[in-house]
Amino acid sequence: MKMSDEEKDKKETMESIQIILKTTEEIKSYIKPLVKGNENAINLLDRHESAILTLTEKLIGLDKKLRKDEVNIEYVYQEVEKISHEFKQKEKNIKELRDSLQKSEFNWIKRINSKINKNENLYDEDIEFIDRVIDKYGEKTYLLSIKGELLNRIKSKEEAKKFIDDVIKKYPDNSDLNYVKGTIYMDIDMNESIRSFQKTLELDETNINKHAALHNMAIVYYDNDEFEKSLEKINESIGYFEDCSEAWDIKATILSKLDRVPEALGACEKAIEIDNKSHGSYLTKGLILCDMGKEYLGEAINNFLISLNYKETPEGNFNLAKAYRVKGDLDDALHYVNIGISLVSNDPHAFCEKGIIMMLRNNINVALDNFLISKKIFEDNNELVCSLLLKQIAKLYKELGKKDKEKEINALIKKLPKN
Repeated sequence: MKMSDEEKDKKETMESIQIILKTTEEIKSYIKPLVKGNENAINLLDRHESAILTLTEKLIGLDKKLRKDEVNIEYVYQEVEKISHEFKQKEKNIKELRDSLQKSEFNWIKRINSKINKNENLYDEDIEFIDRVIDKYGEKTYLLSIKGELLNRIKSKEEAKKFIDDVIKKYPDNSDLNYVKGTIYMDIDMNESIRSFQKTLELDETNINKHAALHNMAIVYYDNDEFEKSLEKINESIGYFEDCSEAWDIKATILSKLDRVPEALGACEKAIEIDNKSHGSYLTKGLILCDMGKEYLGEAINNFLISLNYKETPEGNFNLAKAYRVKGDLDDALHYVNIGISLVSNDPHAFCEKGIIMMLRNNINVALDNFLISKKIFEDNNELVCSLLLKQIAKLYKELGKKDKEKEINALIKKLPKN
């Protein structure tokens, strides 16, 4: 049976109402997850939803009346047109809110990644944010890899290790996660770290990630005194990313350990050529020059000073103090070791260096105090106190006539493992 024009208008109007109602539910479903943990966004969405609810109730009322023929079709049509326009405006508002929230989240993730890559300070709130994003979007592997990096930097090694081991079981063939596992295991298990980086190389298709994996493999081998393997990996890393100042800096350090001093200095110069504000490269060059003998101390000191000019670090100050001490400038040595200690107060080597400086200044009591601080830090860190430090302490106790203390330290020296 053919429908009249009025019946057609009625049917089309009712269909329009249902489309608007369905669109409303779709809008709410994709915006809801984005506002978790964001009070301002929640309040704004509530206002939009309140307006939508009012419009929805009005539409449902018109739909009921229309079905019962209790209202003029022309009136309903005009009202639906108005409501449809208002709905579209609210939909636009909510989509803009959604886009803003997604952009904000993306930018925060980028900032966290940047801080990780630049070795800048990270905070618990960064982990909390990543947890919220994972809660919203699910276990995306790139988010899990960021969380692994954050746990490794902020929390304990054990917590980071447990997290990455659990995640790798779910996603064993993910390049990013294997890379993060490699970084977490660098200080825990050399072989497991190398295996994880090797798997990253097999799975990864980007030169940047291959460069990073090889770069870290070089560090692992270096830390385990396998200098030839370390050099091989850093050369491979440089092959993927030749303009990495830090890689050339590491190469210089490795070459120095292999007594290939001219090549080491050349690598330092290359690092500085790539980034002439790289404080680490000037520091490395200064250390190499110190090892070359007293005649190079002046040049070494200049490089340490340049390094500190670009970035104030404890290492820069401590090495500068040692260079001045060897040169015989004890006032400068004391000045820089004190600056270094003000930057980091739990480095046992720093207090040992200050003890040596004070001993050379004939201030025995202050020298002894610093040696004892150094010994305590080693012990608190569950590290073995070296025999040279203990011998210095025993020597100073003897000079001060404290025989019982001298005897006590000598007993500790006898208990040390023989090399």
